[in-house]
Amino acid sequence: MNDDQGQYDSLGIGMSAPLYDPDRNFLGVVTADVALSQLGDFLRTPLADLDGTAFIAEADGNLLATSGEDPIYRLDGPDTLRIRADQSDHPGVRAAGLAIRDSGAASGDGLIEVEKQRYLLDWQSVQWPDGPSLTLALALPESRFAGPAHQALRDIAYLAPAFLVAGLLVALFFAYWFVQPLLTLERWARQLGRGQFQATPPIARPIREIAGLTLSLGAMAEHLRRHAEELEQRVAERTETLAVANRQLAELAVTDGLTGIANRRRFDETLAAEWSRAVRRGQPLALLLVDVDWFKRYNDHRGHPAGDEALKQVAAVLQRNARRPGDLAARYGGEEFTVIAADTPPAAALRMAESIRAGIEALGLPHPGAAGGRVTISIVVA
Repeated sequence: MNDDQGQYDSLGIGMSAPLYDPDRNFLGVVTADVALSQLGDFLRTPLADLDGTAFIAEADGNLLATSGEDPIYRLDGPDTLRIRADQSDHPGVRAAGLAIRDSGAASGDGLIEVEKQRYLLDWQSVQWPDGPSLTLALALPESRFAGPAHQALRDIAYLAPAFLVAGLLVALFFAYWFVQPLLTLERWARQLGRGQFQATPPIARPIREIAGLTLSLGAMAEHLRRHAEELEQRVAERTETLAVANRQLAELAVTDGLTGIANRRRFDETLAAEWSRAVRRGQPLALLLVDVDWFKRYNDHRGHPAGDEALKQVAAVLQRNARRPGDLAARYGGEEFTVIAADTPPAAALRMAESIRAGIEALGLPHPGAAGGRVTISIVVA
């Protein structure tokens, strides 16, 4: 901006409120000013290590302060032009401002994309008693929101009112009985800023404006407490959903889609592991290679759907015979199957092969192209 002499460094927010005694007699007016540059410094402090963006804007979208160094006003000759959040030079502020404007909601959350990086956006509107409505917005990188975002949101949302209350304390120093209730309120706001949501609110005071501010802070503290709990619950649910999906994907990667038994990949991994274990412990390891006889003829006569059903039944017989923890039945490819039998001597492996052969014979699957008229298998035992 064209402000080399810093004439507008002290641009700020003016506040005033009438004061009454307990009998409702008018005592005077309290005023205070808070520089916008101070609000900007306040927003930058908690976000220094989080790569995030925060800003405070009025109800019409005009910026009051941001956590960045980009301007919140421009000089056009003698005129000072306010900058809206959705028109800011800062990409994060601009993207957040557009999202808030398009939502039309006073508060909410969502995801925005800034320079190809996803950010979690959360904004809240605060209506000050007899004063303006301000929007506090915070955007943090999605990769970091699960931890620092809660603390940063609490710091900004709760310490901002405390910062403004501190400005009022300066303006009210001339009257002790005015200062005391504000000091009590300021201590309570600090407790809320540290996340102590159960802190006891101050005792009701005769000054109507302070009582209203106390109620507003209490309502905002309760709302943000619930919001933080909901956000933590949502993160936990999404984490659990992702873990379940990963387990399902891992299982599908080693399962044959047609028969439901292990696939070639699972067979290769298990055979390598069992071979190493057998060599290390000096134990026998048996391998059965199973092939469905004349299966092409079966498909030609019965059709592929019937062929698929036959493969499923063959796989079920193999699975019933591979019952021990060290056994694995797998589809090697097409009509070829394998069975790994750990710690199994040759005689036991032959008995398993015979049990499988008898199980296939007991299925009695018709096979017009086979010599015996039924589906049979060939087994090699190694």
